[in-house]
Amino acid sequence: MNRLNTRMAALLLFAAASLYMILALLAGHSAVGEAPVNLAVRPDERGLDVWKTASLLAAQGGKAGVVDLRSREAFDRFHVPGSRNVPNGDMKGIAAAAAGLDQVVLIADRDEEALRKLQGDLSGMEGKSFYYLKDGIRPWYLHFVLPVPLFSEAAPPFGYDEALESVRGYFSGAAGAVPKERALSALSTLAGLDYEPTLLKSGGPKPKAGGAPKRITGGCS
Repeated sequence: MNRLNTRMAALLLFAAASLYMILALLAGHSAVGEAPVNLAVRPDERGLDVWKTASLLAAQGGKAGVVDLRSREAFDRFHVPGSRNVPNGDMKGIAAAAAGLDQVVLIADRDEEALRKLQGDLSGMEGKSFYYLKDGIRPWYLHFVLPVPLFSEAAPPFGYDEALESVRGYFSGAAGAVPKERALSALSTLAGLDYEPTLLKSGGPKPKAGGAPKRITGGCS
């Protein structure tokens, strides 16, 4: 009888341990093991989100770059590492800043401003592909610079911290800090996690009664 009870107890313990492992895997699975998000830029695209912009810059290396059309003051306050500033946004200045680049991403205060440039004289500039970063500099700042968990209602998912560290390391400018392939994999992971400040979600959070919604401030404009 005692032997039977011991065997039953062992079976129950094994079953409980197996169930715990399964639940742990389901709750904390790594996004790295999932199908990667396709961040390739389509030929017909003009406005790129922050993930495709960062992926394009990493994949193309020195053949892709950012031309920032904002004021010098705003640019000095914060900008994408390695970007070139053309405050007045004239075509001659943009062409000079884009020299040596095959892929160019414009950043402006408003998407309409960047789109006008793309549909203007830049449309006839041969040998180069022009895009613009949707919503300007703000998404880059919010995704890659600010500590997102401080501005999100949810805890960071498994794999987020490691992937973000890789992306930050790659764009920090330190030579050989993070290999290109690792940065691209990290960007795909972050895009797949869909973890971002609550205020970037569609519609944003509804303001509570008697108070205004929380406002994100920082070094970008």
